[in-house]
Amino acid sequence: MAEHQIIDFTVFRAPRPATRQGFPHVHLVDGISLDGDVFRTYDSASADAIDDDLDDGYVNAHTVKAVKAAWANGAKQLHIGRVDTGGAQTYAQARAAVVAAGLKGYFWTTDTRVDATVSGFGVDNEARRSLYIAQNASADLLTTGWPAALSTIQNFERTAICYHDIATEVYDVALTAAAGGPNPDNFSPQWMQDLKSVLSYTTSLSDTQANFAKANYANLMQPFENQTDFFSAFGLNCAGRPIYEIVTEDWLVQRVREDVAARMIYMLTTLKRKFPLDDEGQGIIQGIIASRFEQGEGTHFKSGQIYFEPIALTQQQIDDGVLRAFQAFITLLSGTRTVQIPIAFTRTDVIMEDF
Repeated sequence: MAEHQIIDFTVFRAPRPATRQGFPHVHLVDGISLDGDVFRTYDSASADAIDDDLDDGYVNAHTVKAVKAAWANGAKQLHIGRVDTGGAQTYAQARAAVVAAGLKGYFWTTDTRVDATVSGFGVDNEARRSLYIAQNASADLLTTGWPAALSTIQNFERTAICYHDIATEVYDVALTAAAGGPNPDNFSPQWMQDLKSVLSYTTSLSDTQANFAKANYANLMQPFENQTDFFSAFGLNCAGRPIYEIVTEDWLVQRVREDVAARMIYMLTTLKRKFPLDDEGQGIIQGIIASRFEQGEGTHFKSGQIYFEPIALTQQQIDDGVLRAFQAFITLLSGTRTVQIPIAFTRTDVIMEDF
């Protein structure tokens, strides 16, 4: 039987504006000024901007390397967030500042290679609907087991580790750009990608080391037969799940929430009706979800592997004011996992989460 993964979210009575959420990539960097800004976006259409900022002292050489690696691996732009560790700011606090300034990042990478800092950011990220792609140079991943200094994030669903023995390389940024750059509305890429603008390991890995890293759910750069070009192998998070499954689930939840909010606003403002918390409302939600499933067929989900069924309310749900509930089942394109989606109707006013 296929392994089941559950996505659980609630349809709320009070809609937020149905703003379409993108899936941007933010790279947090210490030791830069950005001319006083909290974050800055570098676009491949204006490549001179990053070099000008380097000349003016606003960014460092690492930032330039990260931005150009992102472009080389297919990203059209990369957002650089400022971390003020000189002002005792943590990377998690820098993230909060970036979000407060108006950038809702989904993919996050950092310039830090310090285990404690990576762990701290991973802990902050785990409670959010986003992905953190970290880079680590610990040889333990290749020889013994999970590094003790990273034990806090072992088995985390929303953090992935990329191994590179050169701390100044940007394997994490390159992989995130290559796999996370395409619009998930149209495409669900694997996280085993060709990589550009990243140097090879100082010492080539043996088959034994590579197998050990895979057992530890670390992502590796592996050479093609010509030994000069590389691809990123495995595509796993710290819990051993394929990263693309997380992206697919987050895409579905985000888009369904936006669709539901848009329908609620239409009913309130145009039809002058409240959203019906009955069979009619359940049918509306089912139709919205089915349309997103249809959009994802062939890219995210297997065709013809979708069905809905009602579910009985628990006493706790009744006590919490839930009125009706049903669930949908889909099979991811990989065919290895069936996703169960419980959907509840409630009177409770709740603000939906951001990335």
